[in-house]
Amino acid sequence: MGATKVLSCTATDARDAVHLLRYRAAKQAGLAVRIVFSSAEDEQAPLRGMLLAHIDQEVLGPDFVDADIATEPDTGHFDLLDVAVIERHLVEVFDGVRIASV
Repeated sequence: MGATKVLSCTATDARDAVHLLRYRAAKQAGLAVRIVFSSAEDEQAPLRGMLLAHIDQEVLGPDFVDADIATEPDTGHFDLLDVAVIERHLVEVFDGVRIASV
């Protein structure tokens, strides 16, 4: 894995081709990516749709791995802005990069 980049999009954008293209471009560039969704149903429904579309049409691209998507339990969308939540996900991504580079 190469560098890490923080991308931001809302759950309603998850099915939007622009955000999928940004994700795929970051993965193709060798970047570590994590998309974090809240556990709220208004974010889980688009997430399920995106994952089903990936199964059918590989919309996330050939470089997709399960660790690239996470759901933060017991949260709403704005809870994802909490520094501790962001830090925990960044640490997990960085740890994954370290393991992959060994």
